[in-house]
Amino acid sequence: YKQDQETGESVLMEINGRFWGSLPLAIAAGVDFPGLLFDMLVEGKKPAENKYRYHLFARNPVKDLDWLKENIRADKKDPFKITVPMPKVIAEIRHIALLRERWDTIVLDDPKPGVRQLSKYFGENLRGVREKIQHKSLELNYRFNPFHRKNAENRFAKLVKRQPFIAFVCKGNICRSPFADYYLRAKLNGKADTIRIDSYGLIERVDRPSPDNAVEAAQDYGIDMRSHRSKLLTPKVVQQAGAVFIMDIELYRRVLLMFPESKNKLFFLGSFRNNAPSLEIIDPYGGDINRFQKIYRQISEAVENLLPITQK
Repeated sequence: YKQDQETGESVLMEINGRFWGSLPLAIAAGVDFPGLLFDMLVEGKKPAENKYRYHLFARNPVKDLDWLKENIRADKKDPFKITVPMPKVIAEIRHIALLRERWDTIVLDDPKPGVRQLSKYFGENLRGVREKIQHKSLELNYRFNPFHRKNAENRFAKLVKRQPFIAFVCKGNICRSPFADYYLRAKLNGKADTIRIDSYGLIERVDRPSPDNAVEAAQDYGIDMRSHRSKLLTPKVVQQAGAVFIMDIELYRRVLLMFPESKNKLFFLGSFRNNAPSLEIIDPYGGDINRFQKIYRQISEAVENLLPITQK
């Protein structure tokens, strides 16, 4: 309780360590709580009674845009999802027309934070759109370009002839890339003296062994991966390698981001399979033995098709 020393009136107050509610809405309505508190504590000024505007609305533009996307995508028939009909959402435009709407971070006296927030938001979302388009274009090129495979084979042959070093890359270098590495070496049957073959990952935790299911699935091909330990892909490796084989779209993006100079030597291992529905070879990590066996069949098929080119 707080007691007014002049009148003796007692008032129940809640002491909160922060301002509660929407400060931008309060300020837009004419009550600047932070400013009033500063004046009271620093300047010793007692806040006067404030007159404020009614029927104002405030938005956080970024959160509202995210909500709008979720609201559009949500299943309107699901009774457990609280959605708003689009006509009702569109009707809120009237607040803008009536000058009754404010945006939390976009204000005339200090527009830069709001501009930067929206620039960052749209930049991130447009990047996501670009990545989806890139993914689709890679898949379409793989599936419908009759010269895709031949062009990849010719490019691979030229690069490896110039720099006889093949690097297989996956996320952690414990499941997909080591099997491709060991399998190609085994198939070359000692003829790998003139060409270097190795595997790497992007996760910085090195010296990790392959999981038990990976070791077991590899044994079906006579491959012993018990002694394998993970290694990290480095700029030196990328520079020395003639060809860098990656397994999926995520790896393609990450390797390009980390090593832009690798673009002309990057290959999807899955693109060397026979009429596969996708150029990706999905990570089996965390899956059961059947999943590992399925993925290793895909890898072995692709590596078999690499053999004739490698031996030229």
